[in-house]
Amino acid sequence: MKPDRLFLICTLLLVVAAGAACAPLAAPAEGATLAPGTPAPAILTWERSGGITGLCQRLEVTQAMTYHLEDCRRDVLLGQGDLPAEVQRQLASWQQSYATYTWETTPPAGAADMFIDRYTFTGQGSQTPGRQEQEAIDQAIAAWVNKLVSGAAPGPTPTGG
Repeated sequence: MKPDRLFLICTLLLVVAAGAACAPLAAPAEGATLAPGTPAPAILTWERSGGITGLCQRLEVTQAMTYHLEDCRRDVLLGQGDLPAEVQRQLASWQQSYATYTWETTPPAGAADMFIDRYTFTGQGSQTPGRQEQEAIDQAIAAWVNKLVSGAAPGPTPTGG
């Protein structure tokens, strides 16, 4: 086997393994009630995995606009609390406009050491954003996560809704 193919195969196996470690959480059944003390279901679950280091970050946002950010590879809490007001307004706008949908990065053929982003958004609207808008939403969420990890307050984004 050629060294380039072997490298590509090994890299793909690493990306698949990292993605499996960051499997999305199952959503509760429609109309289900929560037991006392059970956290509210997420309106947004965003995950980034892969890269040469095998990164895995997961952000969950509840209806109450609280967040839980973790390193899902090492099972380490990176942050939690209330989202800034600007981010809450952006999410609320998206939630009113968009229906529930799931999005995932589509890496180019032959790509190696890429991050794979995926998110599930639970909306109350009737529209499904187009592919470009979904990518812009992913970029906005990734920017929020980077700011939350660094300790800076995430701000509003120019994406519509």
